[in-house]
Amino acid sequence: MDPMAFSLSIILSKALESEREAVLAALREGMVWINLKLSNTIIV
Repeated sequence: MDPMAFSLSIILSKALESEREAVLAALREGMVWINLKLSNTIIV
């Protein structure tokens, strides 16, 4: 396994109406992850 590889799973609390909504939800989750990483809340 590549030590630089990572996996991100997103669990949503509801079904989304469109592919656009799904992409936006994933982008929001990604931004939260980046903010946590930058604030050293999580260490990867």
